[in-house]
Amino acid sequence: MSARGFGTFSLIEFRLLLREPTVAFFTVALPILLFVVFSEIFGNAPNADTPGAGQIDAHMGAYLALMVTSIGLVAVPARLAGYREAGVLRRFRAANVSRGAILASQLLSTAVLATLSAVLMVAIAWILFRPAAPDSPLLVAAGLVFGTLVAWAFGCLLGAIMPGARSAQTLGLGIYFVTLLLGGAGPPRSILPAFLRSASDVLPTTHVVPIIQSAWLGLAGQPIEWLILAAFLAGSAALAFVFFRWE
Repeated sequence: MSARGFGTFSLIEFRLLLREPTVAFFTVALPILLFVVFSEIFGNAPNADTPGAGQIDAHMGAYLALMVTSIGLVAVPARLAGYREAGVLRRFRAANVSRGAILASQLLSTAVLATLSAVLMVAIAWILFRPAAPDSPLLVAAGLVFGTLVAWAFGCLLGAIMPGARSAQTLGLGIYFVTLLLGGAGPPRSILPAFLRSASDVLPTTHVVPIIQSAWLGLAGQPIEWLILAAFLAGSAALAFVFFRWE
């Protein structure tokens, strides 16, 4: 596939992504709504998990992490499994569209939506609450990019192994709600029982949240979290490519 053909293919995928009401609600509207509601309730009172920082400032990093990772969890698995279920992947193969091009187009459309969503959330937060500016914008951006990559790879893996769109979306939404409750964007992880904190370690968002929060608030770096995410990315991407099925 030529570069122009791939660009057109990815643009079509992005337009189809925008038409999904489930994606728009759970990956864009709900994180922004929760951020606004919790910010109105708690204001910028001290946050239990980020000493020296307020709730609003800490929630910025947490909900940005939730937003960019949830796109990969909610949108990508249902799209890939649905294409296979409907025979679309089989037609792609007949048209000589490689699996790499298909997965890359999902990454590009996911990344564009994640970028636009993050910009929208920062703009709304700034207009309503005036949170502190990020201490390290480049590290925040790097964390968002890496979080998007990891969530895309994990979503591709789910889409590769699930039999159909409905089961893939159900699983993706299930992981999304568990992530919302345990991954650091909801209740502070410090108040969770030890077994729930341990269970949440298998969620990619759990490791994206402290990276973005630390970069936003100027806290200590998170090298272990970066390494864990790198392992998530490599493992999920490799398995997604291996288990990818045309029909």
